[in-house]
Amino acid sequence: MPRMSIKFIYKILKRKMGSGHLPGNKYEKQALIEVLKFQSIVLSISIVVFLLILAHSPRWIYLIPFLYAAFSALTEAIPIVLQDQHAPNRFIAPTTLMLIFIYTLLICLVSAGISMYFELHLLYILLIGISYIKCIYISFKNIKK
Repeated sequence: MPRMSIKFIYKILKRKMGSGHLPGNKYEKQALIEVLKFQSIVLSISIVVFLLILAHSPRWIYLIPFLYAAFSALTEAIPIVLQDQHAPNRFIAPTTLMLIFIYTLLICLVSAGISMYFELHLLYILLIGISYIKCIYISFKNIKK
């Protein structure tokens, strides 16, 4: 069953990318699809959290840093998976991704705390939303290389 979902996602990506094929060999393609699948899961959870913040309580804002840090780390994983020339090699890639996650998490937690203190929830959500759009653009740009 998981094999069918990977083939289905692969067909959708081929149509959306326009070039007719994804970069890399079959292992890189499968790893790329797994990264994109996890990115879409994190993005859908983030949308639910955004809606909870707007509809229910601004205290849900403390989940956003964790989700955005995971999303940005997955965005940085795409060149690593595709073995880009300037990406970290497979020996230091886990450390690189963990550092990206931790630094992004710390920056987002501090900014979430500041936005809660000054009651600027909507501005914080807007800035994180723009950052999500930037990460999605970078993801597709890295795949099209």
